[in-house]
Amino acid sequence: MKNIRELNIGILLLLLISALGQASEIRIISDNTTLQTELIRKMNNESILQTNNMWYVLRDGANPVHYTEIYKVEGDTLIDEQTWKIISYTTDPDDAANQNWQTRLYLLASGSELLCSTPDDLTPKLYFDFAAQPGDSLTLFCPFFNEFSLFEITSIDTITMHGVERKRFMSKVKSKGEEDDLWFENAPWIEGIGSENGIFYGNPQPYLGSQFDLTCFHVDGILYYPEDPFESCFLSNVGFAIIRSDADITVYPNPTKGIVNIRGNDINSRSIISISTLDGATSELFSELQVSNTMVVDLKSYPTGIYILKIQNKQGLIKVVKIMKW
Repeated sequence: MKNIRELNIGILLLLLISALGQASEIRIISDNTTLQTELIRKMNNESILQTNNMWYVLRDGANPVHYTEIYKVEGDTLIDEQTWKIISYTTDPDDAANQNWQTRLYLLASGSELLCSTPDDLTPKLYFDFAAQPGDSLTLFCPFFNEFSLFEITSIDTITMHGVERKRFMSKVKSKGEEDDLWFENAPWIEGIGSENGIFYGNPQPYLGSQFDLTCFHVDGILYYPEDPFESCFLSNVGFAIIRSDADITVYPNPTKGIVNIRGNDINSRSIISISTLDGATSELFSELQVSNTMVVDLKSYPTGIYILKIQNKQGLIKVVKIMKW
């Protein structure tokens, strides 16, 4: 009997050890699943910043005059000993093909957070947090308007694109007006892609007259979003691209905060340089008969917007450039 009792006790001990081992295994599996989820979340955040990722953003699509801006991850830069990604910009497909881009902002993936800085202010600012939950309040930066706004995550769902599940965050933004509790719906943010307003226009205040729509998102030249795309990624009814010329003329910086430099061997005596509004409502803001191959134009007194610069000589129109003043 004693041997039987000892045998039963031994069996019970083995069963207990086995059960503990299974519980430990279950805990480890659970921990690994959590770790895997966190890793996927981090990878989705960082996947926004893969080199050559490209966003096409339709500006003012609801207005008679509209155009497309193209943004891409162009490379790395060091800021305070951290490696940030350079987000560059153009409005001309020819510039895109010729790698003629202007730096617009810098982004850094830090865990679940996406941080932003600009060439004028390298201080890191919270752009979005992909670990946010419904009900969370976030103070987020909008680089286009150069300001912070208070957001609240209202809901989160999951969408599947090309076999990959990604979280989609819906939110509302608090008005900066005199009203104490006036909120507006914000465009969704999608893991691995960014805001449906576009990578430069995330988190805007709902200003009248401004509309930003992400028409396409490419990964290594392959259309990734949306799966049901627009007829074309590049939409524009602006005629600046009609003129094609090999004229040796450089216009910089563009975008600009005011000063525009114009120089080139094809600018000579009797060349006429003029600037007008994009919509043509004002036929001519500036016109001057040029006598040398260099010139400086000051747009500081003009409102933020898009302007058309034209250069003519005795043979006719030789150069048309769209200038963004911001």
